[in-house]
Amino acid sequence: MSIGGGCWLEIDDSKALAKTSQALREGAPSIRAHHKDTVHHSHFRQAITNRVEQHQQLTVPVPQPVPSAPVAPPLMSNAKFQEKFQEVNSSSPAV
Repeated sequence: MSIGGGCWLEIDDSKALAKTSQALREGAPSIRAHHKDTVHHSHFRQAITNRVEQHQQLTVPVPQPVPSAPVAPPLMSNAKFQEKFQEVNSSSPAV
């Protein structure tokens, strides 16, 4: 904050925030009037147009069904497999 003769005095953040808010409030009507039709609306309309065009260009792939392959039946049941496994292991010599 300037105190007249070119000297500056440091102020705390809350006072700086209050002064900045005041300046923005006081200048807001003229800033809004200046930018009302030119900047805001044209950018907003362009942004919406861009989004619509992007949305129209999107293509979502449709999932295709997976062809089913024939499944071979098991060669033997689990119980028979266990029997054969035990026979083979019991007949082999211990190492």
